[in-house]
Amino acid sequence: MADTRRQIIADANAGVGFPNPFDRVARAIAERLMLQPAFAALVKTGNLIRYDTLARDPAKDQRQDGDLPEVAIEPAGVGLDSHAASDIVRVVAAYAVVLRTGDDRLSVFHYPLLWAILCAVVDWNRTDDQAVPFVTRLRTSEAGIARGSGDYLDAEGWSTILTIEAECVFDRDAMRHGAVLGG
Repeated sequence: MADTRRQIIADANAGVGFPNPFDRVARAIAERLMLQPAFAALVKTGNLIRYDTLARDPAKDQRQDGDLPEVAIEPAGVGLDSHAASDIVRVVAAYAVVLRTGDDRLSVFHYPLLWAILCAVVDWNRTDDQAVPFVTRLRTSEAGIARGSGDYLDAEGWSTILTIEAECVFDRDAMRHGAVLGG
């Protein structure tokens, strides 16, 4: 057991990672967001905070003007329906997309980025994403919107936390052996 643990940590440090669907979905969401022209124009690559990378703590402690707007993709929970059918298991993986604008003008960053995120979800549902064939659809929940500096949002201007849920389907037998299959 200790050797397996060491191997998982070594693989993660080498950028390989232990096979799991959650990293793959987070990576696919980030890539799909960057494909939206408005999102890519407004959010610098370094301001898309991803926790599926090698950086131990990718978030910035001290933000400067060039660090905003910032978008972070954070884990927000997982649900399991193991009784979906005799041969499949459904998993809903939730990700919080945290948008910090640093600007009080809604039309400069907030609304355009919120729209780009929603467009990315619609685009995902309209096309097949071969990187994550086990994801059957994405959906969003109501966005929490706040203005000013808060404990969690920690940025001036408008901020939003939008939850994206990825509905996944996995083969029951494959899951018993730890395989990431589906779609």
